[in-house]
Amino acid sequence: MKKRVVFLLMACMTMSLLTACSSKPDSGTSGSSGEKQAGNNMVKKIVTSDEPVIIYSDTEDLAPGPNGEKAASVKELDLTDKQVEDAKAAGYTCALLTGGSGDGWNAFKQGVHEQCDELGIEIVFEAEGNFDAAKQATDVETAMALEPDILVTMPVDSTAGAEVFRPAVEAGCKLVFLGNGVDGYTAGNEYVTLISGDYYGMGGTPADLIAEAIGGSGDIGMIYYDVNYYTTNMRDSKFESVIAEKYPDINIAAKQGFTVESDTAEPTNALMLQNPDIKAIYVSWDVAAENVISELRALGREDVKVVTVDLGDTNDLDMAQRGIMYGKTAEPINSEGKAMIRAAVKDLSGEKVGPYYVSEYLVVTRDNLWKSFELAQGKDLPKNIKNALQEK
Repeated sequence: MKKRVVFLLMACMTMSLLTACSSKPDSGTSGSSGEKQAGNNMVKKIVTSDEPVIIYSDTEDLAPGPNGEKAASVKELDLTDKQVEDAKAAGYTCALLTGGSGDGWNAFKQGVHEQCDELGIEIVFEAEGNFDAAKQATDVETAMALEPDILVTMPVDSTAGAEVFRPAVEAGCKLVFLGNGVDGYTAGNEYVTLISGDYYGMGGTPADLIAEAIGGSGDIGMIYYDVNYYTTNMRDSKFESVIAEKYPDINIAAKQGFTVESDTAEPTNALMLQNPDIKAIYVSWDVAAENVISELRALGREDVKVVTVDLGDTNDLDMAQRGIMYGKTAEPINSEGKAMIRAAVKDLSGEKVGPYYVSEYLVVTRDNLWKSFELAQGKDLPKNIKNALQEK
């Protein structure tokens, strides 16, 4: 995958962020990218600075949408002054339904709330889907009783979603999806658009991180989401393909699937007992990785490193403490929440909105965790993680 890497200069950010960044620990690195020799491979050094690295993929290299839609940059969803004024005058209302719960979803909700506040949009209902289609269906029915103009959500089940969101479609509510589509739905008809992270990049880059963590060779494992789900399927498959294409001395020795994000301890136990030489594990996302790390500790295998996708306080603290969590990729979920509201407002104004928009993503290790967290989550890094980072 062709990529261009842009180091984001924090001088361009707000003064409050500059003040917070000024007390960050010195990473002891040079601030320039480089490579290191590992066995017979040249392993790319992903992060050598405490600055966040944003990866912008060439548009033709981005994963297509669920229906094969060509990706456009989420940055194209800026509003005109007139659209802002008209939205404030219209007094729109919004329902906010997340796919699950946790630190990432909290950052997403914060972004939605901030953008709605700026545009005078009232959030009349919000709920967490818990990755349960039946609960999400109930949430949609409850939300639609309040007749919102906009509904922003992540469908938790692509197949069941056609019935889950039918009340919103029939009511003419402006549906904006995050990350996952609905079978049989097309943008511009049943829903406005779909906004996602760069799931090819977010899945492929952890392969580089895991290679860096183990020195370019050895056995690794995968704990993956064993469900037909577009978002994670794209990431997981890209991880496997990049390992196969770039790292011939790395062997995916075993894979274990899970269907409930909290049920990852048993697959980890089975994977490690059957394959004790495993040096590192890729996990589909951050919350699912929490019990992977807990089980590795219970097995006395703190030598094994974990890489995953998404930020989250528990594993971020482990990373800051130089624990089992080695690195992550993360999307600016806070900004994506804001973009979903802007997309709905554009559509309400009569402007044609594209079918599929993709955001940039961050590559996160201990070296750049502080700044990356603030950029992706739109809030200060928790104090306990700051303290851990300040320990040499």
